[in-house]
Amino acid sequence: MADIADQETDQVVVTIDCLSSSGDLEALRSLIDRQSTLLYRDARGRKKYGVIASVPETEQTWGTQVQLTVNAVDYEEAV
Repeated sequence: MADIADQETDQVVVTIDCLSSSGDLEALRSLIDRQSTLLYRDARGRKKYGVIASVPETEQTWGTQVQLTVNAVDYEEAV
C-alpha cells in the first residue's frame, strides 16, 4: 500500500510499445492487475520503487502503445 499524501510526488512516465503478436500487452496487464509496489529500473541503472498511477492505451496498426505513470514510494530493500 502506498501513502504519498504528505510528500512531493516523484513520477516516472514510460511509453511501452506492445506488438500484437508478442503477448507483451497481456503480460503487462497482468503485472498492473497485481496492484503492488514495483521496481522501475532504466538503462542508466537508476531505480525507483513505485505504484502504477495510470495506464492509458492507444491502439496502433502494429499493436498497442501503453503509457505508464509510476509514482515513487518509500521502500526499503531487505537483503
